[in-house]
Amino acid sequence: ITIGASGDTTNIIGTLQNNGAAVGGTNTPAISVSKSSGQSIATASTTQLTYDTELFDTDGEFASNTWTVGTTGKYLFHLELTAFVGGTINRVIGYIYKNGSSQGEVIRISSFGSGNSEQKHHGFKTLSLTSGDTITVYMYQDYGSNVAFTSVLSGFLLTT
Repeated sequence: ITIGASGDTTNIIGTLQNNGAAVGGTNTPAISVSKSSGQSIATASTTQLTYDTELFDTDGEFASNTWTVGTTGKYLFHLELTAFVGGTINRVIGYIYKNGSSQGEVIRISSFGSGNSEQKHHGFKTLSLTSGDTITVYMYQDYGSNVAFTSVLSGFLLTT
């Protein structure tokens, strides 16, 4: 069945369905949290990142630096790491942990910065999650001394 023609506007009253299931979605639950001031990360150690600002948390599932998933499905995560460095960091690695176990690298940077510079890097990861799973974020750096990082974690449901 064809409804309308190219360029037409078609209004649908009710629910558009595909094989009995509603089409479209809200991509929730969704969160975005940030660390507004630098968190000191020790050299050559994997450290859990902490967050002090909820930009949004659609379903109230983020608390104490942990997202406890309420809806089973596939999720997309975005991690942003920013540092002001006075030299070159050999490696910076950002990880997402599910239920206390690493799900692999989200960000891996070699030769992070040079001289006095602010460096910002982004990474993405998709995960299949079950209601009750917990998500936390860790990072590693090997500058030779502590470095302060800010970070933003965002995530949302892609599909159930």
